[in-house]
Amino acid sequence: MQLKLKAVWILVVMVVAACGTPRPPSLQWPAKLAATDGIEGDAHTSVSTFISQLNSDASRAILDVGAGGSPIYIKKVTSFEESNVVAESHTDGENVHYAYVGMVNGRGVLGTRIAGRATLMSSQCTIELGSFLLEASAKNLLQPVLWHEIGHCAGLAHVTDAGELMSPVTLPFSRYTEDHLKRFFDALLLRIQEST
Repeated sequence: MQLKLKAVWILVVMVVAACGTPRPPSLQWPAKLAATDGIEGDAHTSVSTFISQLNSDASRAILDVGAGGSPIYIKKVTSFEESNVVAESHTDGENVHYAYVGMVNGRGVLGTRIAGRATLMSSQCTIELGSFLLEASAKNLLQPVLWHEIGHCAGLAHVTDAGELMSPVTLPFSRYTEDHLKRFFDALLLRIQEST
């Protein structure tokens, strides 16, 4: 009798624990680039180039202007709310917010700043990029931050291994090895496949 009771309690704890960590919403892929708000000129060209390279390196459309999947909005922001200045995710109702701190050589970019944030909702995702990333001198940071945030739109969480593309601390794109990028694409494609 006691053994049966223990088994029931273990099962209840497992079910409650599973309910306490809801799976992020799943978008339809390939996602549709719905709008780029406040991103113009060379910055817009860079964002478009990095999205095209993401699709090419993944050997499939992930994010496309003409796609019919869930909309992704990319917008420029000059600052993030102080309450969200953390390199972690948190939930706000049904939305999942991911914050990402931009770093170079272990030091914060222009101080410790958030470089980007993704908000994943049930049918869309919004990516916010810090305005400093859209300057010509930050092009080597824009690409990993943009790809990282697209990873969040697919439901990828932060990883604890420093130096990975889904780490909460970014490096210039040139510092990521082929192995880093392969792990990122493997996780991204697996997550997209699971949601379709």
